[in-house]
Amino acid sequence: MKYLLLSLSLLLSACVTTIADQNNALKQKKLCCSDISNISYQPLNSTKVATFELNEKGAPVFDFGHGKTYFGALAIPAELQQSNIQIKSYFNGMFIGQYMQPYLLFLDSQFNAIEQGTMDMTFYDGSFNGDSNAHMLGGKRTPQHTAYIIVYTQAPYKKGGFVTVSGGTSIQLENAPTGKIELTFY
Repeated sequence: MKYLLLSLSLLLSACVTTIADQNNALKQKKLCCSDISNISYQPLNSTKVATFELNEKGAPVFDFGHGKTYFGALAIPAELQQSNIQIKSYFNGMFIGQYMQPYLLFLDSQFNAIEQGTMDMTFYDGSFNGDSNAHMLGGKRTPQHTAYIIVYTQAPYKKGGFVTVSGGTSIQLENAPTGKIELTFY
């Protein structure tokens, strides 16, 4: 039994890259641009959903004043100014544990910061809202005059609160420099 638990522990830890390894990969990346006006902003699609894989496999890197971070950037149509955004942060790997705590930077049409910050996130297992993947869920409202939104995270990446999953197991969450983020506008 002891060997089974040890094997299972090694298998589970192999599924997710450590925070230290993620930080080391991020430190090696070059900044994409010298200034936020030079960032490539993708237009929001007609479904009003944007998904970003923010990791070493191709996400751009910038320093928003707290060290290097992967980010995603959106151009927002005028009709979505002052709309609500549902933000999902999916867990890294197959198991609940690491996730990216999203920060949002709202910019006007001249790339001036209007508002910046994060939000409280709530744990949802895969059975809620038609999404079969466990994730953290939060929300934010776009401020008036928002033309662009940047989603990113910032250090320090540390252990967080505990969540209870089905079966009563308690798992400690950990903030990570990488993750998959989905923004839904409504």
